[in-house]
Amino acid sequence: MSYNSDIAAYAAIFKDTGTVLSDYELWLINQSLSSSGTSLASLLAYYTAGFNTGGFQVSKTNTIATSNGAYTAVDCIGTINIISAAMRAQNKTGIWQSAMLIDLANQQADLKITLFNDLPVGTYTDKTTTDITTDISKVCGVITITAADYITIGDNAIVPYNAIAQCVNSVQAAGNMYFLVTAVSTPDYGGANKLIVNTGFLQNA
Repeated sequence: MSYNSDIAAYAAIFKDTGTVLSDYELWLINQSLSSSGTSLASLLAYYTAGFNTGGFQVSKTNTIATSNGAYTAVDCIGTINIISAAMRAQNKTGIWQSAMLIDLANQQADLKITLFNDLPVGTYTDKTTTDITTDISKVCGVITITAADYITIGDNAIVPYNAIAQCVNSVQAAGNMYFLVTAVSTPDYGGANKLIVNTGFLQNA
């Protein structure tokens, strides 16, 4: 590699440390690496593939299959929901960063959202008691929403649940994750599809 080659891209290797190197310094490092059979180019590729922690972002939206009539505390609200490709691939890791709940019925109920890293095999039916015993080993995150978390906007209510910062992984071949909404209080959503959950993830490479 010559001094005048496109070496600027390799500076990304040092970006996270705050180090700024000149083209000449990068060239010298490349010469030293070349003598041992590697190069800045291969080092950059390794850095990008192996250390891009949280370097990819994904946001997924699910509509929850609510139903008419009051729920009882500990009831399933709807059933298991799939978050397709929440992680980049099977056994890849990332960070569950956020969850935004939209309550179209303005019930502002206390709820729990439980995240699973594999498809739950237990029975989870709307308006039946939540029992995650069968799938407890798949639980990788839980958040609790209380009435104080809601922001009222017209006839709707929203919970912007940010900075969850929970390390997670998916054992599914496509990187899928799953979640369940559980009642903690006794909301009556008055019909179908009255809850929307948007989940945000930072994906490692």
